[in-house]
Amino acid sequence: MSQSSRWTSIGREILFSARTELYMNLPFLDSALAALADPAAFARRWPAAKGQEPMVLAVGDGNHSLATAKAYWEELKPTLTEEQRRTHPARWCLAEVCNVHSPAIEIEPIHRVVFGVSAKELYAALDAWDRQQGSSTTASDQRLRLADACGESAVALANPPAPLTVGSVEAFLADYLPRHPGVTVDYIHGESVAMALAADPAKPATAILLPDFAKADLFKGVVLGGVLPRKTFSMGHAEEKRYYNECRVIGL
Repeated sequence: MSQSSRWTSIGREILFSARTELYMNLPFLDSALAALADPAAFARRWPAAKGQEPMVLAVGDGNHSLATAKAYWEELKPTLTEEQRRTHPARWCLAEVCNVHSPAIEIEPIHRVVFGVSAKELYAALDAWDRQQGSSTTASDQRLRLADACGESAVALANPPAPLTVGSVEAFLADYLPRHPGVTVDYIHGESVAMALAADPAKPATAILLPDFAKADLFKGVVLGGVLPRKTFSMGHAEEKRYYNECRVIGL
């Protein structure tokens, strides 16, 4: 058997095994999804969202491939007859249903580096903005750190406007940046990289270091916030992401 034939045979065995496991688990998957769709169970899990339609599946579309496919389909539809629309390949998308709690899926926060401002200045601006969001003086569970060449400061928001820390940070930056034209922001994978970018005393910059991202917060953010903020999390570690290539060939 040639090397190519051997790998083809192994691939077929893996595919057959995966299909068999999927078919065996379909009844369990059906019951699990039905439980997620139960309005009473959803309301117990998310009291603040009581009355909303239960969320069964969360769509992860970080590279906007699904949104692009949908936009293309909407563009194509007017050129097709009703019969063609029912069977046209562009109507369908290939999706993979994953359990985000699988240990094979690693989630890392994406930090922010704000260039053109010191951590002390940004801390003062963030504190003033936080007080404008509400009257509470009690620290919430939304925590972050600000770091620059002079050191590091811990921040606990008292009046976070979003369900996730990253959402509150994005709300602050959306308010702060337009009023400070010389200040810019970049989104950085890896805490050490973010801190290094803010470590040059000659070039003022502040690393906004976000806390580790709990997987359950993915659903909390979508249920209570509608959609996740931009650059909420990264799949995998920063070092790994610098070198990977992912390719797909879909033939018709």
